Amino acid sequence: MTNITRFLDHNAFEPWDVLFKDLFIRDSFFLPAADIKPSYPTDIYEDDKSVTIEVAATGLDKNDIEIEEQDGLLTISYDKKEDYNKDKCNCIQRGITRKSFNLSWKFSEKFDLKNIDAKLDKGILKIFIPKQEEKPALPKNTIQIK
Repeated sequence: MTNITRFLDHNAFEPWDVLFKDLFIRDSFFLPAADIKPSYPTDIYEDDKSVTIEVAATGLDKNDIEIEEQDGLLTISYDKKEDYNKDKCNCIQRGITRKSFNLSWKFSEKFDLKNIDAKLDKGILKIFIPKQEEKPALPKNTIQIK
């Protein structure tokens, strides 16, 4: 009888609650899917003509960052090279993010990924993706049933 009560004790199996609970419940032991944030400081905003992605690039040179587009997938990456020996570093405080990143977004066909413009200014990488001009709708072709 004690084994059954131990099995029914949900606190003993709290890490496994993700198998049974809705991913959007905020009381779960695990982080809900709605609260997942990118692992690197990024802003994305859209206006009538384009979408803009801003990535924090503190201390990076434009040659350090790689931007690729393939089949509607835009990837921005930076591979950090170790520039100091942690054992020899006498850091009082480290708050500036200087870590590698690999960020990707899938864009719809309404964006013109062949004409992306990117610039690095004051530690912020700005990527501008223009929207494609809307093509006029083709006239309806009505088909008679025989």
